[in-house]
Amino acid sequence: MQSVYKLPIALATLHRVEEGQLKLDQVVAVQPEDLIAPAGHSPLRDKHPKGGDFPLEDLLKRAIVDSDGSASDVLLRVLGGAREVRRYMKQTDIKHIRVQHTEAQLLDDTHAQYADSATPDAMVDLLTRLQQGKLLNPENTARLLGWMKETQTGLDRIRAKLPAGTIVADKTGSSGTHEGLTPATNDVALVTFPDGRNMAIAIFISDSKASTAIRTDAIANIAHEIWNCWANPLPEGTR
Repeated sequence: MQSVYKLPIALATLHRVEEGQLKLDQVVAVQPEDLIAPAGHSPLRDKHPKGGDFPLEDLLKRAIVDSDGSASDVLLRVLGGAREVRRYMKQTDIKHIRVQHTEAQLLDDTHAQYADSATPDAMVDLLTRLQQGKLLNPENTARLLGWMKETQTGLDRIRAKLPAGTIVADKTGSSGTHEGLTPATNDVALVTFPDGRNMAIAIFISDSKASTAIRTDAIANIAHEIWNCWANPLPEGTR
């Protein structure tokens, strides 16, 4: 999954808020040791190298909008570890999504990323239930989808070749490239058609030797072709 896994982490955190065990406005102390290494993406670390105090809602937004690895790891700490995200996934009965490691652990061992996995079908199931309001209350559903609409990390992926102004709520995931192999180039999204219908889509490109441009263009082309098929459905009774 790479950073796509921040979506189930955020869902588990918001669910804990709804249970009353956490509060969006509670202040979370972020220590220097909570910040991931420079090799990882973390605007929070770059701006606050000594850490600081942050509302839980701010950390959630950073994890989704900025795909901030330090914020995501702090959320896992507040939850009680990755096992709590797996417990939440089991509770929802969404199968084949598994969160195992922190971002810090993934930076220490790049092979570990293969354990933090999801099938595209499972991610589409998660997105569908999120959009239908089956995972969170209406307020938190709107909050999370709003953050996903704000994210700028996937402008060259699912969003890239859709009509201007298309509403897309997405979460990307990207690995590094080692010896010409890129383990993960991902984007998952809820796309809104002009007539208000929604499409859940998950595209994972795994262990590719293609260039970044080819990988991202493939994701954009897939999304564009699906849009062409479904944005203007054929009249009833035709194929």
